[in-house]
Amino acid sequence: MEHFHDNIGTMTFLNAVDTADPANFDALKFVYISSLLVVAVLVIGIFFNRGFIVILGIIAYLFSLSTITIAMKSVFSNQKFNFPKFVTSAHFLCCGVLCFGIMMYRQMKGQKPVAVPSMKQMWGQIFPIAVAFAASVGANNVALVFCNAAFAEMMSGLTPICVIFINLIEGKVFNVQLLCPVLAVMAGVCMCAVGELKFSVLGFFIIFIATCLRAFKINLQQKILGNQNPEEKLEPVELLGWMSPPCLMVMALWGGLTEGFEPIVQLNAGQGLDITFAIGLTCVNACILNVTNNVVIRDLGGVGAGLTAQLKGILVLMGASVMLGEVIQLQQIAGYIIVAGGVYFYNKIDKDIRDAETKKMDIEDEQEKAPLSK
Repeated sequence: MEHFHDNIGTMTFLNAVDTADPANFDALKFVYISSLLVVAVLVIGIFFNRGFIVILGIIAYLFSLSTITIAMKSVFSNQKFNFPKFVTSAHFLCCGVLCFGIMMYRQMKGQKPVAVPSMKQMWGQIFPIAVAFAASVGANNVALVFCNAAFAEMMSGLTPICVIFINLIEGKVFNVQLLCPVLAVMAGVCMCAVGELKFSVLGFFIIFIATCLRAFKINLQQKILGNQNPEEKLEPVELLGWMSPPCLMVMALWGGLTEGFEPIVQLNAGQGLDITFAIGLTCVNACILNVTNNVVIRDLGGVGAGLTAQLKGILVLMGASVMLGEVIQLQQIAGYIIVAGGVYFYNKIDKDIRDAETKKMDIEDEQEKAPLSK
């Protein structure tokens, strides 16, 4: 569930763009198509060793991660429907309906019965995901009162480090070879956050909590998707399906306390149909984003997924240059080159480590199966 808070830099850029202007809208489409092609080429080059299916999932994830902000901008600015918690609740509702529909269809076709997590897994992992998600969103929004979007974007680069730290606390081993690429991506993200950074101790503390909560959520998702126990392991669609009800409950409660019945009142007003259609487009985007987010976490792990998400910054850089006439600074170019390089080397080293472990396990299995000599 990444769509509500992870596109801080993109939203800042879009706030200055009037998408209702046909000229701006056409230029925006051109920018994102061009940017997507650039990112697609990068993804193919970086993740070529993972195979076509993994590459396709990553491209879909990055594309939906960037375009969700445009869709949300249309609802908030063009439709004057500024109720983000209500819209996010609609996203969770649609994700749940879609995923349970897919699971029921599979069961009807005899492909696979509907996966039902245990109560321990539901309350110990899935429900905490919902709470961590809502809390991270709330903390991130509060932090923006004390610091600006550039500083918040820079702090978001700490998410992979927080995931690593959580894994170490749990007693898991993290290969030291992977640390240098992670630090390189963090350095690249910091270099890209140009401009004046509005800093405060309170803002730093709050946004750090938001980053830790996001990492905690990613860690739980990774556990469920990579669980070695077949009875507790869930596929990306299954996990999203069971995540959606508690996330909807938490977000709807939060929205009810802060937004009240005003969203319903506005939907019943004159432009209700147009607003509903605009929200519907964001729901389609959110479903793609959240499914592919789980897919990327499953394929690359929590740290790898967090690093890969930083590639979306290229879309921001090109968009700000074309739409706002901003000059692309050499520092930013160098920063994104470092980000891309860090992601490339992390993926290469991680894949080599996994292949070596798989080869070792295969050799051990063959030795166990080999007959004893007489």
